[in-house]
Amino acid sequence: MSTEPPYGYSPEQPSQYPSQYPQQPAYPPPPPGYVPSGYAPPPPPPPPGYGYPALPSQYPGMQPGYPQPYGVPVLPDQNGGLAIAGLVLGCVSLVLCIFNICDTPFIALGIIFSALGMKSMQRKTLAIVGLVLSLIALVLATGIFILEMAANGG
Repeated sequence: MSTEPPYGYSPEQPSQYPSQYPQQPAYPPPPPGYVPSGYAPPPPPPPPGYGYPALPSQYPGMQPGYPQPYGVPVLPDQNGGLAIAGLVLGCVSLVLCIFNICDTPFIALGIIFSALGMKSMQRKTLAIVGLVLSLIALVLATGIFILEMAANGG
């Protein structure tokens, strides 16, 4: 790579384009220690060695020295699937109870899954609804069974 200027350019020649704007005169530098009026001097830098305090409980995978993120870490909902299964089984058991078709296993599983799903923080309402539907199906199935036994003579 050469250090020659490009073709047609000479630093000694004045520019062939006239300046459209007049040049402003250069201002002299301020004296040392000068502070403009109305402004406070900037604070001195902190001494070395200070920073974020060491945190005893770091999240896995975080580099040491970094602060913890804001908020509480959200753990996956372990019992959310049981709450949904309890709701579905509660609906199915109620429908099967009305038609009196193999409703007992669905009622039992709906009650069990809904009760286990009550431990879920995010889907606790679904588990309650599933438990209520399963208990309604249990009461209806028991009532239908008693009525059939009375109608058949016993």
